[in-house]
Amino acid sequence: MSIFSNSIGLMRFRIAGELPDNTIDLYEFIKERLSTHAFRSIDDSSAQESIGWVHINDLAKTDFDNPGVLHVDHYLCFSVRRDYRRVPAAVLKEALDKEYAAYLERNPKMTRVPKSMREDIKERVSTSLLTRALPTPATYDVIWDTSNGLLYYFASSSKSVEIFETLFSKTFTEFKLQFIPPFSHAKAAITDALTANLLAQSNRATTDAVMDIIKSNMWLGQDFLLWLIFHTSEGWGEDSQLNTWIDNKLVLCGPTNEGMQKVTVSGPQDQLQTIKAAIKDGKQPVEATIYMQNTDGEEWKLNLKGETFAISAFKTPTVKMETVDVSDPVSEFQGVLLERIMLIDKGLNYLNSLLSAFLNVRLVLWDEMQGKIAEWVQE
Repeated sequence: MSIFSNSIGLMRFRIAGELPDNTIDLYEFIKERLSTHAFRSIDDSSAQESIGWVHINDLAKTDFDNPGVLHVDHYLCFSVRRDYRRVPAAVLKEALDKEYAAYLERNPKMTRVPKSMREDIKERVSTSLLTRALPTPATYDVIWDTSNGLLYYFASSSKSVEIFETLFSKTFTEFKLQFIPPFSHAKAAITDALTANLLAQSNRATTDAVMDIIKSNMWLGQDFLLWLIFHTSEGWGEDSQLNTWIDNKLVLCGPTNEGMQKVTVSGPQDQLQTIKAAIKDGKQPVEATIYMQNTDGEEWKLNLKGETFAISAFKTPTVKMETVDVSDPVSEFQGVLLERIMLIDKGLNYLNSLLSAFLNVRLVLWDEMQGKIAEWVQE
């Protein structure tokens, strides 16, 4: 997924390790690593898949010889490209049936193709069909902020994240890619020692393992979304500098006698009674589309998963790149990229400010807030 797409997915990581300090050394280091694991075409082969690095603004380029594209300000910019070809199941079955029938015609004493022969035929037919199938390309942009060790990966599906983590680990062996769980986002959002101490005390994880921290502290995302739902209905007060609401999509989940049940509500502002009924029934919000509008009328929209804080369908105010009469396309690309990053960071900072405001309530005044929410649910 491109950082320039109208709607983007986003996962945030922290990078453990030291990069070269000198700009030239840094460029040469990154260029060498990316080139070693650059994308290789499978157009003229029967390979099913190829994964590697490409330019962030041109999926066909793999030489990384332009430092103005790879290294923009204090950001390293590149993309993962995955080409994957597949043969539709119906096409494969039809071709195999023909080959099996032809084999039996050549061997009239047989009524069934032997298992070993069936496997040989399947491998030969699959290879032949794969060679004729065109691979489908997909790219996922990467922005590595060298000033703070943060990395933005512009995709949110589990498969695309797995592809990136594997390729990054093979490419940058001396660096550790660390997923940032919601509890770490909460730590970063806190601005005073008292609240930080209260947050540490509320950590239900028994180890430092990321999955333990995520699974043991699912209350964080659930209560954050519940708090947002309540304020979507009841308002924020006159002093609020950010107009925030949940709309378009809300997912609630909870146990029943038959197992876990999921309720998905479209247009939550129009279905408050459905939402209240689900909450009253013990369901917790686990995913929601959040809108944020500042006093200048600029609007950000994102879909947030409470369990991991993975972001999808992220929209910011529009940035447009000129496509004609551009005398310096590299400078144009750099300017648009930096503006796009600025708008993404601005939206994430707004989300961070909401998380900070929530934590001030959740860690100090939650009993009072729960009482208000209970009354609201009963209305």
